[in-house]
Amino acid sequence: MNQEINVLLPILATIIASVWGFSKFFYLEKKQENEKTSHLTTKCNIKKIGSKENFNVVELKVNIENKSDIKMFVHADYINVYGISMNSIQRSEEEYIKKSHEKILNKRYAFLHRFVNLKSKIIVFSGKIFDYDDYWWLDRKEKLEIKRIIYVPTIFDYAEMVVTIYYSINKDWLSVKTNVLENETGLCHEVIINNGKYKGQKFDWHNNNHLQLHNKYRNAEINNSSLLFIE
Repeated sequence: MNQEINVLLPILATIIASVWGFSKFFYLEKKQENEKTSHLTTKCNIKKIGSKENFNVVELKVNIENKSDIKMFVHADYINVYGISMNSIQRSEEEYIKKSHEKILNKRYAFLHRFVNLKSKIIVFSGKIFDYDDYWWLDRKEKLEIKRIIYVPTIFDYAEMVVTIYYSINKDWLSVKTNVLENETGLCHEVIINNGKYKGQKFDWHNNNHLQLHNKYRNAEINNSSLLFIE
């Protein structure tokens, strides 16, 4: 009997060690996979702090936080600020009824007693959050706050700030180009894949192979905006 037990003990120990090893490996893999989930948040604010000649002095503030458990690499970041002129048109009762019927026919059920038309939207400031030529990063749980002062011409009724951040858990798989658009709508970025057989290709959301790489490295783009009414 003792001899049988002595034979079985090594076998049993091997089975227990294998189960424990597999469980630990699976748990660690799952834990690491969860930790690789990218999660940046951003908040932005724009406020008038004074005036100078024909300009409003405006302060921009951007808060960024890495809520992930690993480092996040920022490949593209920029702020675009637009000056907006509005033309408020008060409709007569007859015009209001006519406009309402048009909306019903077009299945747009918005009944408004006045209509505000966008007169113009022009870029008044465009720049990076940080003046780095290459990527930058936030360590786990790191928070940043950036402030800038800009000048917005007094001819505008509103100023709109739009913040864009493109980031990933990996710094190597792609490169990002930030270019000024020809139509003067501000800074934007172009993603060029820098990995394997897709190297040099422009990232395409409609290409499933590109999308798999995008998902693999937990790439994401976040946008936030803030609107200021200029008195």
